[in-house]
Amino acid sequence: HQAGKVVCSIFESGVAMPADPVTARVRSVREVVPGVREITLDAPSEPVDFLPGQWLSFHLPVSDRPPLIRAYSVAAPPAEDGSIV
Repeated sequence: HQAGKVVCSIFESGVAMPADPVTARVRSVREVVPGVREITLDAPSEPVDFLPGQWLSFHLPVSDRPPLIRAYSVAAPPAEDGSIV
């Protein structure tokens, strides 16, 4: 998978949190088991704070079409360098 930039929003129980969307670069994508991928993001453009039960909504660029929107659970708190898994 190629690394690229994605726009992320934080959600909880289907409601967007007050923070504005942030941009982050995909550092890596790893298939953990068939159908489950681990995505690591470099530190986003703004710090991202989140609580258990929240997830990130990715707005993925798809050529000249509107972005593909997918939700991903956060597996761990941000690392020291600000990256998110």
